[in-house]
This record gives sequence, C-alpha cells and structure tokens, in this order.
Amino acid sequence: MNKNIYVYDEHCTVLADWFDKKLTSQTLIYIDAHLDLQLVTKSRLKKLLRIKTKKTFKKYEKTNHFRPDDNSIYGLENFLFPAFKLGIIDHLIWVAPPHVPVEISEQVISFVQQMDGVEFDEILNLKQSPQGWFHGQLLGLPITVCRLE
Repeated sequence: MNKNIYVYDEHCTVLADWFDKKLTSQTLIYIDAHLDLQLVTKSRLKKLLRIKTKKTFKKYEKTNHFRPDDNSIYGLENFLFPAFKLGIIDHLIWVAPPHVPVEISEQVISFVQQMDGVEFDEILNLKQSPQGWFHGQLLGLPITVCRLE
C-alpha cells in the first residue's frame, strides 16, 4: 500500500507535479466545491502524452481564467480529465462540501448533462450506496461522490 499523501491548495498546478513524480493508478481524494472534471480534446491530450519534462508540461497549464487560452491544454476546471487519461488517477473520490448538492435531483442531473463528453448511459448508471454515496463513471473515470462525514 502506498502511504504517500500529497496535499495541494492550487488546482491545476498539481498535474505537472504528479507527472514529474511519475504517479500512476492512484485513487484521488478530491475535496473541493467543484468537480474539475471536464473533457479535454484528443488532439490536446496527444500533446501531453509526448511531453518528457515537468518544465514543458507546465507550459500547457492555464492557472487562471483571465489568461488567454493560447496553447494551454488544461486548467483549473479540467485538470482531472488529463490526469485520468495520462494514467495518473484511476479512481476519483470527490468529497463535496455541505453546500454542494450530491443527491439525485434535477439540479445535479442538469449539471452532469452539461458536462461535455458525458454519455447519457453514465448518468443512468450512477448508483447510490446505502450510506448515500454515489458510484459510477463520468467521462470513463470511476468516481465516488460523498460528503466528508
């Protein structure tokens, strides 16, 4: 069992660090109000797959919304999808804060439906555990959604 724990307070900057550490097949416990799992196109992902150094990797990150989207590939809202596609994470446990709804509701279904690339079958296959957690896949990534308690 890997006993290393990595804690970061900046969103997308962690991806280059994970790449540099050569992490693979990790379960990520993600504590955030937003699920930063959005689709990144195959052509952009191909660029990341060819990168060999952390310095080059960092050139493709967009650390704030005001920066132009010139050659960036990932940013604050979508760095988890490249982490999955690069093999860094293979299971996401999203711990949502109390003010973020995680139950099956019109609001939650509407949010998930608006995520680019999410297949309708993925939404239908989300299952709720007896503890109230949700399990399934989004964009192909196995995901568990829960609260801190």
